[in-house]
Amino acid sequence: MKKTLFTFVALFLLSAFAFTQVKVVDKSGRKPSWVNGLEKGYIITLGSHDNIEEAKAKAILSVKEQIVSSVADNVKVKTESNVQETNYNNAINSFLESYQSSTASQTGDVNYLQGISITKVEEFYWEKLYNKKNKVYTYHFHIKYPFSQFEISKLVSDYKMKDRKLTEQLEDLIAQKDKMRSIEGIEGNIKALETLKESFVDKRKDQAALAITDYRNLLKSIEIIDLGSGLGEIVYGLKLNGNIITSSKKAKITSNCARITDKRKDGNNFVVEYDYSECYEDPDNHVKVRYSKGSIKIEKEFYFDITETKAKVNISNDIIFRTIEKDGDIVNLSKCTMTLNSKYDSPFVVERVILQWDKASAVIIDNLEIEFKGEGNHVLEFEIPEALNVSETTSKGKTLPAMKGTVQYKSAKGGHSKNLKIYNQTYSTDW
Repeated sequence: MKKTLFTFVALFLLSAFAFTQVKVVDKSGRKPSWVNGLEKGYIITLGSHDNIEEAKAKAILSVKEQIVSSVADNVKVKTESNVQETNYNNAINSFLESYQSSTASQTGDVNYLQGISITKVEEFYWEKLYNKKNKVYTYHFHIKYPFSQFEISKLVSDYKMKDRKLTEQLEDLIAQKDKMRSIEGIEGNIKALETLKESFVDKRKDQAALAITDYRNLLKSIEIIDLGSGLGEIVYGLKLNGNIITSSKKAKITSNCARITDKRKDGNNFVVEYDYSECYEDPDNHVKVRYSKGSIKIEKEFYFDITETKAKVNISNDIIFRTIEKDGDIVNLSKCTMTLNSKYDSPFVVERVILQWDKASAVIIDNLEIEFKGEGNHVLEFEIPEALNVSETTSKGKTLPAMKGTVQYKSAKGGHSKNLKIYNQTYSTDW
């Protein structure tokens, strides 16, 4: 008993000693009875700082925090996982910031968080204290702020309405994921979800985070596809999940040899024109289309062959003639076989052939339109419906039978016709 009494007296003396260390050196007036108390219909709080204006600002902030805590207690802002009290307090702070932001456009009596100011304080009292031990001056600014249960109910109703709207907005953004048709739309929804994520303190925060990941994966899934390019021009589009999408973003267009002459948008398609006149015949020739900004990193190389519209052929081996119909010294119908060697892989079309012997009239075969594709040898066969005199055209009995003529051809991809001149070309006949 004596020990307990001694302890009590010691603590009392220590408290009294500490109290004497702090002295009120100035105050706004007589200390009201409500200071450090509780009163129905009011928020009573204080702010402390070495500057009186800062102490006043802290007191107002404390009012906002208590209002938000009151609203939070009424709407029971908790996560489904029953978070610890420390996490709950952090959630209250986040709620304060998001609630202030969400009420910024509201008007009327509900807008307390935006309208709270020292002018609405019903009473205030401040003291300037001096700590003898630390030699520090501190202001304690006490305020009595009117805030009734009716006003709490209005704020709770306002919060619940806004909270429902935020949930609807989240659900709508999630539902839009499979309907996106532009890069800008995807980026806009990511920003909206990031804002929502900061507003939530429950499972919706995780839902928003997951939706952000899904949208970012959409950006990674975008591909550049060829929509019908040709030599000198690239036509491409952006594709996402089987759908053509659009974008106002500008791609970076480069080439290892070609000069880019034009870039434009045609509806949802993109067109790039280039000059390849200074490019060599190289299989690595290409134009690269690249989008690289923020979360977007997609590219595609469009390879081109400068020989794809080129055609160059020569005759290899003898020209061979075979009889189909013969009447005495006259071959009424025959077949001609030529071996044409193409320098390029690109397709070419044989349009016309002219055959000439020294002692016979020229034979003209029009409208052949026979197409070949690929580098190397190709066999050209066609019938000669004109009558040929055996003695004038035969190869038999001649030491080195030779003839002249022309093979007219062109690239299958357009361009002017070319003439392959035949000079002293060896041939053989079966007559």
